[in-house]
Amino acid sequence: FTIENGVSEKTIGLAGDNEFRFYVDGVLVVDFKSPYQPSPAGPAQSPGTPFKYWHIFPYEFTAGDHVIKVCGLNKWINASFGAEIYELTGADIANNFSNGITGSGSTLNCGNEISDLEPFILFSTIDMVGTTVADPNSGGVWECTDQSFDLDPCGSPFICSKTESILPLGCCYTVKDCSSDNTFDILINTNCDNTLDITVNIGEIWKFSLDPLSTGSTPPLDPYKCYEIIEFKNPCEATDLSSYCVGERLTDCSFCEPCFVCTNCKDEAEKIYFKWDPELIGDLPDLTKTYTFLFDTTKCWNCEIIEEPCVPPNVFDIIKAECTGDQFIVNNYLNDLVQNSGTYTYEFYIDPTYNTLWSENTAGWTPTSYPTGYVGPIITLYVKIYEDGCSLPSTATLSLEWETCQDQDTDTNITIDTIGTTGQVPGNLIIVDNP
Repeated sequence: FTIENGVSEKTIGLAGDNEFRFYVDGVLVVDFKSPYQPSPAGPAQSPGTPFKYWHIFPYEFTAGDHVIKVCGLNKWINASFGAEIYELTGADIANNFSNGITGSGSTLNCGNEISDLEPFILFSTIDMVGTTVADPNSGGVWECTDQSFDLDPCGSPFICSKTESILPLGCCYTVKDCSSDNTFDILINTNCDNTLDITVNIGEIWKFSLDPLSTGSTPPLDPYKCYEIIEFKNPCEATDLSSYCVGERLTDCSFCEPCFVCTNCKDEAEKIYFKWDPELIGDLPDLTKTYTFLFDTTKCWNCEIIEEPCVPPNVFDIIKAECTGDQFIVNNYLNDLVQNSGTYTYEFYIDPTYNTLWSENTAGWTPTSYPTGYVGPIITLYVKIYEDGCSLPSTATLSLEWETCQDQDTDTNITIDTIGTTGQVPGNLIIVDNP
């Protein structure tokens, strides 16, 4: 029995041979005995009072579901009892449904009839005629008519329920490859390996690894690539998707290309570093293989991925000498400052603390504060060298000197480049003929 609205007064109609009780949610609200003794004490009623009259009791119901229990007690041969609940207040009943019997013979008026109350009936035991109900004294035997359901005796009333285990209709995400803009639909397990739950939001950049328990057949994402979360789908209409564990979260796609260190197969001290660029290099290298590179095809290299940020470029400290009085074209020396080919940015400072920039022209500079014919050191520049895509610089020194140059018809001019290294490549001395 359900009351849709808030607390409201209804009326309960009852009669029974010989006694009856009415319970609401297990609470006894009407207990009509025979013979009935009013309280305070008054004249005892006829033993037939409980079943010769239809008794009306106002009762305030709260909103929600209620359990109604009606009990009857028979003391002699014949027996019956019944109960109804009306969408009427006590005042409604008194004012509209208490017409007495009037007249006699053919003009007899029997007062209110059953049909007058039918539009207001919320609950009636007449709907239960012919059904079997539990004995209130023993509790009866309860069972579920559908044997696939289980009886739950803890509720009031008892509940028949069935538990079915089905795979949940999962949520999925659409992710975009940072390097190619290709999109993929995947499932994301944010609780892999018993880690704490992680929230994955639209617009974030993540790396993913294949969930070891994944049963999907869709192609796996590359664990070294980064993917942007571009859409959340709930429910997920796609089927047979692979499930992934979240890995590293990155600030943006520019931090996603992995860095590699490659070691010379014959000289472990010699290493090169580079950042993977899918537009220039293509697919990620197979790290189980040995590689050669175009800058020196006589060497072979074993490569492995290293964590971001990229390792700064491998650089040299160099000395450049020009004939006394000649210009220093710094731009021509830049390739000698770094070991590997690539795209680099250079910053020149005049102090080893890198506080004061050198502001002269790198395309051509002649010192003006030295006397004619001066031979010796001119300046040492302290250089920060950045590889494209890597925010950590290497530092090197570029020393400029003037030297005495003899006439070309008497001797061969010699330029000496003294090369010192930072890192893995040993220092060496290179002598180059300069005709």
